[in-house]
Amino acid sequence: MDEVVVIGFGTQKKVNMTGAVAAVNVKESLGDRPITNVSAALQGVVPGLKIESATGTPGDDMTYNIRGTTSINGGEPLVLVNNVPMDINMIDPQDIESVSILKDAASAAIYGARAAFGVILITTKQGKKDMAPRFNYNNNFSFSKASELPQKASPLESVLAYKEMGWANDTYVDGKNITQWEGYIRDYQSNPSKYPNGYIFDEQGNLFLMRENDMFADMMDNFGFMQNHSFSVSGGSERTSYRLSLGYTGEDGILVTDRDKFDRINMSSFISVDVNKWLTTQLDIRYANSTQNKVEQGGRNGVWGSAMTLPSYHNILPYEEDGVVYPAETSATYVRYGEPRIIKKTNLRTLGRVIISPLKGLKITGEYTYNRTTEYNRMYVNKYKYMGFNFTGVMNNVENSRYALTQGFTNYNAVNVFANYDFSIGKHDIAVMGGYNQEESHKESQWSQRTDVLLENLPSLSGSTGTTSVTDSFDEYAIRGLFYRVNYTYDGKYMFEANGRYDGTSRFPRGKRYGFFPSFSAAYRISEEAFFEPLRKTVDNLKIRLSYGSLGNQQIGYYDFIQTITTKGSMGDYSFDGTILGQHATVSDPVSGNQTWEKVISKNLGADLN
Repeated sequence: MDEVVVIGFGTQKKVNMTGAVAAVNVKESLGDRPITNVSAALQGVVPGLKIESATGTPGDDMTYNIRGTTSINGGEPLVLVNNVPMDINMIDPQDIESVSILKDAASAAIYGARAAFGVILITTKQGKKDMAPRFNYNNNFSFSKASELPQKASPLESVLAYKEMGWANDTYVDGKNITQWEGYIRDYQSNPSKYPNGYIFDEQGNLFLMRENDMFADMMDNFGFMQNHSFSVSGGSERTSYRLSLGYTGEDGILVTDRDKFDRINMSSFISVDVNKWLTTQLDIRYANSTQNKVEQGGRNGVWGSAMTLPSYHNILPYEEDGVVYPAETSATYVRYGEPRIIKKTNLRTLGRVIISPLKGLKITGEYTYNRTTEYNRMYVNKYKYMGFNFTGVMNNVENSRYALTQGFTNYNAVNVFANYDFSIGKHDIAVMGGYNQEESHKESQWSQRTDVLLENLPSLSGSTGTTSVTDSFDEYAIRGLFYRVNYTYDGKYMFEANGRYDGTSRFPRGKRYGFFPSFSAAYRISEEAFFEPLRKTVDNLKIRLSYGSLGNQQIGYYDFIQTITTKGSMGDYSFDGTILGQHATVSDPVSGNQTWEKVISKNLGADLN
């Protein structure tokens, strides 16, 4: 009950909290679990927080949801690292000090604009004063495999289903007589050696596939391998503290070959100096560099789509034609012969902090964060041959090879200035916090593509001879807000809290950009009453709490309130007076100038029992 929980721009004793806040026990959550990122570390450890991976691909981001309900405009929790948004999967899990999940409006309102659907607060480890250098090394190794995969109908079950659909005496499926096909399958099951290839062509040249094949097993390796290494040194003197860390994560996925893999290097440094009794300065620098190889290419339905949709009687064995052996059209072929997408990311973040304590109980904090992220996304669709489904002949996976490259960067700046003042008068405990927040982001990216690559082992734009396509994009947004929090506790029994934020965003037109979003919460700690004394040996804490709050949701496009003009190429199919319309511009549909905040009302009733 004396545990201190990190909340918005401050901390609070868990026993005095009136909002719905869950604190994660980092040591228990991480422990010896073989994890590569923070998302995996948080999976399953907090009631009401759902974290899902849509792909299972090494390095892919996961999705977050708190308590299920979001908006028709979308929305997910705001994820903050030391009060500032950051891709948490670029952080070494061993660098985390604490994690708090703010679930209701009363606890999340302090973050305003993006906190309508909860907040995940992460703080990172720091050094300790008066401590000799302490060295720490952690590692873990693990093996992975798919726990559940779809079960397909057997060849006989498929054919019997075709018969039940009334296709028994026709040639609806691939030109084959269903009854004849059933006979071949039953004969194969009785004597497999009679059909060593698992298929047969009849006298009319019709193909009948009989062997059951596992497309998933064919495309998967025996297991995936993952490793994680973390090294840190921390310590401090009477007036300083520091921590340096270095981490490496490597993951090889479950697909055959090592084309699906992810590598990440993390580095961080933190130093805090007490200049004098009332002034402290801190500097936190973090850098991460990751490379992801992502298998995406795959015939008609992609790697996983083909494995899902192709029937179990589909041939997976190589086939020889004109003296050349070609692989079958399978997901494993796509993995083995296709080139993976390569995604490289860097993340450099510098946080400077000044803490002033001019009076007892008063602490003023100023923070400035600069975050630069870059992304390099390379996709090479190479050309190779395989034997088509149902032996329809040798096919090319694509008509033209192509090479595409996307490069971009994002510059992000954030300023936080806030003050906390705590004092007591008799049985009355009061805490007041107020502050200012401003954030701005500028993003640029450029995409280029060219077809007909000349050198397969050295693909490039200049080394291609086909059609060239180029485009770019620019995105900017800014947020500005004032916020406050007031806490009042009487005799450890009755607790009240009020939060509010006046927020502005560049995503709405002038005159519609600002909104005020307040929240209120209260709690009654029944276990502190005198009449509860007989039960106190069994129940240490019994508290009832409730909250009500209004939060703003701004999750629309950056420029939805502006009518845009788009340039386009030649329209060869249209002409005016015999002249083909060449380069031209089109104007988007009319837009409304009334876009403004979506209001999200959150009500919460809870009880804490220890």
